[in-house]
Amino acid sequence: MKKILIYCVIAFSFWSCKSEIHTGATPKRGFYSDRPAKIWEESLVSGNGIMGAMVIGDPYQESIVLNHALLYLPIHSARKPVGQGKYLGKIQQMLLEDKYMEASQFVVDLANSEGYKGKHATDLFIPAFQFNLLGDTSTVKQYERSVDFTSGEVIVNWEDNNGVFTRKLFVSRPDNLVVLKFSSDEGASINTTLSLSKIIRHDVGRIKKFNLDDNFCIKKVESGTMDNGLYFKAWYERPWEFESRKSFKGYEGVVQVLRSDGKIEMDSDRLILRDATDVLIVARIEPSDNMEESRVLEMSNALKSYDGTYDELLAVHKKIHKELFERVSIDLDASEEDRMKSSEELLKLGGSNPALVEKLFDAARYNVISATGINPPNLQGIWGATMTPPWSGDYTTNGNLPVVVSHYLQANTPELMLPLFDRLEAYMEDFKVNARELFNCQGIHVPSRFSSHGLNNHFDATWPMTFWLAGAAWYSLFYYDYYMYTLDKDFLRERALPFMEQAALFYEDFLKEGNDGKYIFNPSYSPENNPANSSKVRHVSMLLWM
Repeated sequence: MKKILIYCVIAFSFWSCKSEIHTGATPKRGFYSDRPAKIWEESLVSGNGIMGAMVIGDPYQESIVLNHALLYLPIHSARKPVGQGKYLGKIQQMLLEDKYMEASQFVVDLANSEGYKGKHATDLFIPAFQFNLLGDTSTVKQYERSVDFTSGEVIVNWEDNNGVFTRKLFVSRPDNLVVLKFSSDEGASINTTLSLSKIIRHDVGRIKKFNLDDNFCIKKVESGTMDNGLYFKAWYERPWEFESRKSFKGYEGVVQVLRSDGKIEMDSDRLILRDATDVLIVARIEPSDNMEESRVLEMSNALKSYDGTYDELLAVHKKIHKELFERVSIDLDASEEDRMKSSEELLKLGGSNPALVEKLFDAARYNVISATGINPPNLQGIWGATMTPPWSGDYTTNGNLPVVVSHYLQANTPELMLPLFDRLEAYMEDFKVNARELFNCQGIHVPSRFSSHGLNNHFDATWPMTFWLAGAAWYSLFYYDYYMYTLDKDFLRERALPFMEQAALFYEDFLKEGNDGKYIFNPSYSPENNPANSSKVRHVSMLLWM
């Protein structure tokens, strides 16, 4: 596989470290760790398919990164695909002559002559903001953090010289809320400063590659306090419009303290909690297509309308999440003693330990379920804490996205496939433009990379992604599989067949019969290979027996 599925790495949170005393109950299907995360990729995660939360677990300098499935930062305007179709005969002849590198470079030169001016990467999946909690410091005596896969609940417990403290968090499916609870035992006081800040983590190489400026295409950010709450606004520098479609202009978020038995002070852009033992906080993020008309006040008022307790909000969420998660399980006859061990202890037992494998299986399923909602999971699921994610954090359709969704049907969760079909169908007009402009064909061409639109704009000489042809056929298979699992004839008639018919139209137009009776795919491309001029290895043209 060409890319590590980052969302799985984040969800597992299994890192080695010296084991400490376990003070709480290990979730029956979940895990616990005995130290905070050292880097953001080790965060504990929760999500509802719309929003995601990443918890470091530091008792005194906590950073909770909040994400939203629709936050794709516009970096290049969507544009009509390169006019490859006008020169298709010439390109095909070059490939038949084993001039693979020349053919790939020809398309790049053509794109630059048409105004591409370099590589047009897919829009970047970015985090919304960082929720900072700065508290009283002390000496930690006992510590643990855990995730319950059946509820999506993240818990951080610790004991220090000031007392025993707990933070709990989940992202509600029915209410679309990030819900956070602080509590302390035996009268210990919670004294914490809350603030929101922009994410500044980035990769310098990708900044240069994507031609980003110092603000990472964020024109302006604004944060502050309002009525026991915090707000955050971000304006995109390069929002684009293409024909009848447009990108979001930015996004807004609100963090609201619903209840606290202590004092709440508003100090400039911070909230200060003093002498509390029980605090309930909720948060929500929304992308915006009109940043001139702020909705933070409306969002704040909506959040204030929730009058349930943490446990009540969790119960209605857990009913939905747990039912999805428990539709399948794996039992490798691991010992109960091993199942109770921390992730650090399990790693020391080796990769073949049955309890570790059981937890890895559950962690992967938990993460995919938590990241599925508005969209299928992207390369990072629904999480991330960098402004320049690897491979844009997009939907890489030529391998990664199929792998992510491949378990849905086998796990008896066919409804989780629907966001994939929703996204594909939302981009059907783009796919038709791709087929017409790149190959002079009817039907649809699904590109190898997309995020905020479906036009085939992402390619270069090394990775000639305008030559990749398998997308429409591959995703037709998922439509067919969904029908075979569900026997939903309405779906077959109204969704599957229309998509499959458009895919068939493309291949009927594109395939040409050779002198030997075989149908030729030319151009074609294996995403795992770079073009190389060779008479022995044909990377770009292949034959299909019919």
